[in-house]
Amino acid sequence: MNSAVSNYAELIEMLGPCKHPLAAYYTDTRPEKAIGPKGGFCIECDDISEITSGKVKVVDADKHKCAFSFLVRTLKNGMPSAFDAENFGCAGCKFAFGFSERLCGFNHHYLSTGVPGFNKGERYIKRPEDAVRFFSKPLEGRVPKGKYLVFDRMDNVIDKNIEPDVVVFFVNPEVLAGLVTLARFSSDSENLLETHFAAGCASIFAWPMMNIQKGRESAEIGFYDLTGRPFLEPKEMTFTAPYPLFLKMLASFKESFMTVEPEKNGPPNWWSIAKKRSKGAKTSLMMQVMTFIKGKFGNKK
Repeated sequence: MNSAVSNYAELIEMLGPCKHPLAAYYTDTRPEKAIGPKGGFCIECDDISEITSGKVKVVDADKHKCAFSFLVRTLKNGMPSAFDAENFGCAGCKFAFGFSERLCGFNHHYLSTGVPGFNKGERYIKRPEDAVRFFSKPLEGRVPKGKYLVFDRMDNVIDKNIEPDVVVFFVNPEVLAGLVTLARFSSDSENLLETHFAAGCASIFAWPMMNIQKGRESAEIGFYDLTGRPFLEPKEMTFTAPYPLFLKMLASFKESFMTVEPEKNGPPNWWSIAKKRSKGAKTSLMMQVMTFIKGKFGNKK
């Protein structure tokens, strides 16, 4: 494993308070004690008239489980979550995690105007054809590298000496700002950051993996999925880095803004944000801002 990994615990402390990120990787062996969905809800139908006429029966609706109902448990208790082509939870997850080649027509209607007599649709996208254009077509062509896709906490993955594909942080806006800045400090990539309207599972895995497949070292900022957001904390967003970028961040953070203490009468910096979150930190930070303004511009007459 890359020597930069030895810096992991220190980086998490510098980001604090910060949850351990999740690491995602394919494998042909399901981890012991892994949690995950049993079965899944997926309507493989392009012609919605077959649903309204009853030609296609809706089965396993009770097996619909959002991936994040498991991933938040992995974040909390460290038990890995595992998904495969037969046990995926929902159709969007099956597609996002690479176990189906495309989203079928039913899902395009479900994301937009719905299926008459069946559901009203989520109305996240105006027309079914737009769902094809923006939501699914750009993510087609991904091939899973193993039977299972596993999400485990990064501290566990390091202990197991596994090199994941991507690393997913669940963070508040302040920590997100720190990660974005550290990524910029660590990488020469011109296409460093991307963000897309997507299902939560697509924003933390499908889009990052598509960028890896295209040879891009791009991090994905996400979680605009209104259906999945109830599983996250109110101010939480996601930052997903391809593993090579994450290693660069681990290798370079000690030389970055993260270790620079604020100068006397200087502007607030990361030290101000990360180290003053205890009770009264907001007042303390505001005082530092006012001191900087006064020192910079003074009382001009």
